[in-house]
Amino acid sequence: MLEMLMRDGCVSVGTLARVLNVTHTKAYHMLRVMLLLRRGVRVKIGKTAVLCRDREAAEEAISRIRDAVHRLVVANGMKYATALKILRAALEDGNAYALLSRFIPLRRGMKKFPPLVLTFINAVLETLYGEPLRYGNRRIYVVSHPRAEYHIEIVDSIDRHAVAVNLPSDLAATLSGADVNEIVLQALEQLLARYRS
Repeated sequence: MLEMLMRDGCVSVGTLARVLNVTHTKAYHMLRVMLLLRRGVRVKIGKTAVLCRDREAAEEAISRIRDAVHRLVVANGMKYATALKILRAALEDGNAYALLSRFIPLRRGMKKFPPLVLTFINAVLETLYGEPLRYGNRRIYVVSHPRAEYHIEIVDSIDRHAVAVNLPSDLAATLSGADVNEIVLQALEQLLARYRS
């Protein structure tokens, strides 16, 4: 995971699951461990959780995604944008396809897009153009100059819960005065090492 973060800056939980050949749940728990270890930050775009190396990498990734989507809108002369139009245009545009497929599952020739993918693009469109018009269950965005002000939350920690552990008296005496946080971090790293092998 660290190699992927150093190389790519950001990676979605879905991509982690696919590359590491683990379930989505395990990949999400690995993201949470990285946050506990202070080795990254989490960004949520729509319902897609993304792990980034640091806050700067997260802001850069968001900016690149927004720029790519707006470029697709302009290049295709859209006055009204929908997630479906953007995704169809992205499949025809090599740069946009390469960028977006790092975060959402895209394949050349796709005819139908999963709800998760549509939600991701809708979230990006909302940061660009504001609240959509609703037509049935479709969201339609009126194309304008991209908004400079938008909000996507970048989280660098997770809610912590106290855990009480009963230690044998001899182990408690041995650990007396030790940095408990460092011991817990070492235990987590050893646990992660088991997943790697």
